[in-house]
Amino acid sequence: MCESKANPLLDVTLAKDGQEALDVVRETMAKGQRFDLVFMDIQMPNLDGIQSTKLIREMGFSAPIVALTAFAEESNMKECMESGMDFFLPKPIRRPALKQVLKRFTTIPEEDGEGAMPNGTDNTSDTNGREVHLAASQ
Repeated sequence: MCESKANPLLDVTLAKDGQEALDVVRETMAKGQRFDLVFMDIQMPNLDGIQSTKLIREMGFSAPIVALTAFAEESNMKECMESGMDFFLPKPIRRPALKQVLKRFTTIPEEDGEGAMPNGTDNTSDTNGREVHLAASQ
């Protein structure tokens, strides 16, 4: 797990795979804290995004979970929605699509400049695409 404090208004927690995402959500819920939004990659080692989402939902987690995947066929979208995800973003993630998801599911601060995301990034996965980003409120 990795926590990023790149922007004082944002608190982002990263998990390396679906198992770590499940563990982080479980620990956070046990502390009475919450995540506002989860970006869940679908293909990950140990526990994939579909299984991780099902288990997270079984724990009673109700915040939005957004699927991130390079496989954007209708059958993939359906499987994501049936697992308990709320929305689907195909990779590569485009800044306008990411902004729409953030506006739909969270309250985000105004941008510093035209086209710049508050934390200076426009992609929600690492270079090998195997991270889950859990956005937490402060």
